[in-house]
Amino acid sequence: MTIHEFRTGNYIIDKDGIYAKIWKLNAADKFIYTEGYDSGWEVELLNPIPLTPELLEKAGFEKKKGHFNNAITMHYYNMGAISLMLGPDGIYYFFTTTSNTPLPYLHQLQNLVFALTGKELTINL
Repeated sequence: MTIHEFRTGNYIIDKDGIYAKIWKLNAADKFIYTEGYDSGWEVELLNPIPLTPELLEKAGFEKKKGHFNNAITMHYYNMGAISLMLGPDGIYYFFTTTSNTPLPYLHQLQNLVFALTGKELTINL
C-alpha cells in the first residue's frame, strides 16, 4: 500500500489492530493521522480492512441473487447503482456491463462510492 491510495475519511486498521478513521494525510513524510491520536503513523504500520459481508451490510448494501445468461445463479451486494460480486478468489468486484474492478479493501470501496456519488460511504464500525 502507498499513502496515495488513501484519503481523509477512509478507515484502516492501526498498528494496535483497531479500526481507525483517517483525519489527515502527510504525503511528503508518508504519515497517516487517525482520530484519537495526535501523532501520525507510517503507512507501512497500517493495514487495510478486508471487505466482508458484514461490513457491506453495515454500509447499507443489500444481498441479492441474480442469474447470468439464465444459467448461473450469482449472489451479489447492491446499493443503488453500485453492485459488488464476490469472486472465486474471495475478493469483491465492482462490476459493470464492460468490466470488473477488484475491491478487496474497505478504503477502496469508500473511494469508489465517493467518486461515483460525491458522498461519503456511511458505515458504523
